[in-house]
Amino acid sequence: MNIQELLTGNIGVQRSNLSEMRAIKKILDGNGGGSIAGKTLDLGSKLLGGFSRK
Repeated sequence: MNIQELLTGNIGVQRSNLSEMRAIKKILDGNGGGSIAGKTLDLGSKLLGGFSRK
């Protein structure tokens, strides 16, 4: 599963997670540099935590 799948909603996600996905998209689209990896990992683990709490 990749970020694009998360953003396009191919997983059954709660509406509250959509803003976090948009935040990830903004980070991936807007920011350069080494901080991307850290921010993406932080948000990604948050999202995955949300998915597993169905």
